[in-house]
Amino acid sequence: MPEEALFCESCGKERQLVPDYEAEVNQSMDETISTIAVELANTQEIVPQELARDAVIREQVYIEKTLQKEKQESEEKSRRSEEGKKQVSSEESSGEKSGEKPKENLKGKKISKGSSSGEETVYVRSHGVKPTLFLLIMSLTVVLLAAGVIAFFMKKNATSTYEYQLSQAKLYESQGDYEMMLEYARKASEIAANSSDAKMLVAKAYAGLSRTDEERIVLEGLLITDPAFTDAYSVLIPIYEKSGDYEKIAQILLSCPDQTVTDKYADYIAQAPEFSVAEGKYVEMVSVKLLATGSGTIYYTIDGSKPTEDSDVYSMPILLDNTGTYQIRAIYKNSFGIISPESSAKYEITVAIEDDSLLPEILLESGTYDSPQMIEVKAPSEGYQIYYTDNGQTPTLESRVYDKPIPMPLGDSRFHFAIFDEDGQAGQVASAEYRLEMNPGITPEQAGNLLTQALVNAGILADVQGNIATGEGRRSYRAISIIRMQDADYYLMEEQFESADGNRQRTGNYYGVNISTGQSFQVTENSAGQFSASGL
Repeated sequence: MPEEALFCESCGKERQLVPDYEAEVNQSMDETISTIAVELANTQEIVPQELARDAVIREQVYIEKTLQKEKQESEEKSRRSEEGKKQVSSEESSGEKSGEKPKENLKGKKISKGSSSGEETVYVRSHGVKPTLFLLIMSLTVVLLAAGVIAFFMKKNATSTYEYQLSQAKLYESQGDYEMMLEYARKASEIAANSSDAKMLVAKAYAGLSRTDEERIVLEGLLITDPAFTDAYSVLIPIYEKSGDYEKIAQILLSCPDQTVTDKYADYIAQAPEFSVAEGKYVEMVSVKLLATGSGTIYYTIDGSKPTEDSDVYSMPILLDNTGTYQIRAIYKNSFGIISPESSAKYEITVAIEDDSLLPEILLESGTYDSPQMIEVKAPSEGYQIYYTDNGQTPTLESRVYDKPIPMPLGDSRFHFAIFDEDGQAGQVASAEYRLEMNPGITPEQAGNLLTQALVNAGILADVQGNIATGEGRRSYRAISIIRMQDADYYLMEEQFESADGNRQRTGNYYGVNISTGQSFQVTENSAGQFSASGL
């Protein structure tokens, strides 16, 4: 039939606008819609399941109204062609009376109706639904479902972002719904694990739910990863204050980089005590003050032992008025019971005896010399020990002991000598300066190389690098002065042992290298400071 025709040109029957019921097609459509509905229901997002169904219903209503309108138009045309219809019906009746069987279409329907001559059977041809209309219905259904699915996933993507979760957490915070706030804040923290803002919202949600332990744990973790997040201090510190855990307050404030925060809670901080006098060596008595901020207590020791709350309480300056070595160690405990880190300082004190007569006597006057000299010093009386240095520093009890004459070094030198009594009290310090000018045939460095080679030849060293036969460490040699033996001048070479870790110490062995010929000898010294040479 033509698209615009409402009646069959052959039989005159009206076009059937409502589709026949086909079970297979209808079941397939139901299953498709049900599958999409189940998939939407299985998601974790809150999406109204009525969304797709309402859209389909609206479309069905629209189609039904369209069909109803078309039906009304059809009925109107039907009335205008009533005469043609009666003619077709009469022809069919005549054919049936003459014994002809009615022609039945594949989808025809048999209709029985009463008449004066008995029952009359009429076959109405069913032309089915128009293919274009059916396709239109199916297309609209698919489009609506697709639009629903797209809208669902767009919403899902939008609601899965960090910004959305954070905004929702803040929204529920303003509404006082801390359960929902916690849920969204956790999601935000999972999406952005390093977000301090998200962790802070989680902590606030726990606070709103009165779950203090969880709030504290979250805040502590936040400050470990982000100690500069100052808002966390103002929330966490009151928790510690309420529980009386002042030690925790002190610990987190030590790592806080914000001065405004540390100033605000300065009373909780216990800084290590400070010393009014720098550590070092002194040739007079020293008065050391210990300083700390706050109204707590300082505990200290002066013998190097660890200070505790059982140690001496600092109340006045510590007077170091005797010769000796002191190591002061101190701690500070503030009014909240927080104990500070320890601080320490070491002092070497040499207190001079107030007796001008206790002055060492240097027998060799200061000056310039062109031949080897021996420096000799005497104490004013017995019972005193002389200590000396050759580096310009004041002698202490840790300096070298003078017990025999000292060979004058080559070049410039300066010696200090001091007397100490049995109690370690120091007398006056005497000093002298010398210059030994000589022109030896070989230099001190060459003398060291010649001696090393001679010791290798003698089997005392393994190689010219100074390694010994056992392979443990090495030995080195340096010229410390020039001495005269048997009418000849020699470099006095001091031997040192260097261990594998680089530490050096004197071995007590001395060698002599002739400053003109380079010949090497082993040297011994007697108690009077006299040297003698022997072959290697």
